[in-house]
Amino acid sequence: MAGPVVFNDEVLEAGQNRARLSLIGRLRCSSHPSRNRVQHTVNNLWAKRAPVTVLDADHGLFQLVFSNATDRQEALGKAPWFLHSKILTLKKWETPSEQVFQELARVPYLVQLWNLPEEYRTVALGRLLASQLGTVVDAGMYAVWENPGCVFKARVLIDVSSPLQHRLEARKRNADGSMGEPFRVSLKYENIKTICFRCRRIGHNQSFCSFDLATGEDGFGPEIIGNRTGLKLNENSYATARRSGINWGGNVWRHGARATPYSRSNTMLIEAPSRFGRENSDGRGQGTLPRDF
Repeated sequence: MAGPVVFNDEVLEAGQNRARLSLIGRLRCSSHPSRNRVQHTVNNLWAKRAPVTVLDADHGLFQLVFSNATDRQEALGKAPWFLHSKILTLKKWETPSEQVFQELARVPYLVQLWNLPEEYRTVALGRLLASQLGTVVDAGMYAVWENPGCVFKARVLIDVSSPLQHRLEARKRNADGSMGEPFRVSLKYENIKTICFRCRRIGHNQSFCSFDLATGEDGFGPEIIGNRTGLKLNENSYATARRSGINWGGNVWRHGARATPYSRSNTMLIEAPSRFGRENSDGRGQGTLPRDF
């Protein structure tokens, strides 16, 4: 038997270049997608970009080979991608496996936590609450226009195959072991393109919903959508602002007669959810659904 074949990097150059320009992806839709279907979806999503080639990979995954590194990075940075009832999740190229397949079921979303009592408005508690939704990637307090002037937000890896939660219930355990009064935290999700208000799942709307609801299970309305973000604060600046009576407002920070504009690039408004949900007659907090890609 001959010894092992010896080779150098030169014979690997084409494969290494292809891997550097590749992402691994999973297309979630009503049936297992073919390569041609994924290619068609990609062509529709990125029609104005340089061509992207879709190749079959193992474990129900697909390799997306981009023409240049800029397009690849932009596609990854803006993931997940939506087209009608389909969700395309992406990550950096790695060897296909069942673990990667399951990882691509979890999509990063920014989740806003509203109605936290003042004394509970800390990053540590916000992280603990957000961890009930999935793995927390990042978290912080954000200055916003509406009362109470700030909102906690967390970037969470959420399993999009399961219904979204629209509220959390929590209570404090006191030092003597007794339990405080329970309170509810309202949730809003940013950058959701297609959602079913009946079954509470991402990726399709009510017209295409085929899920059977459990007894007593109900949906929600567009108040679950949070489309706009605020200016991220560190916890010390937030605490100082609250003690000083500073009123955070829109893209200016008002303290008495002084007003300092924030950068337009990192400051937008956010709308607090209505206390009465869909019954609110003036429409505040209802949210709007962005158009599909």
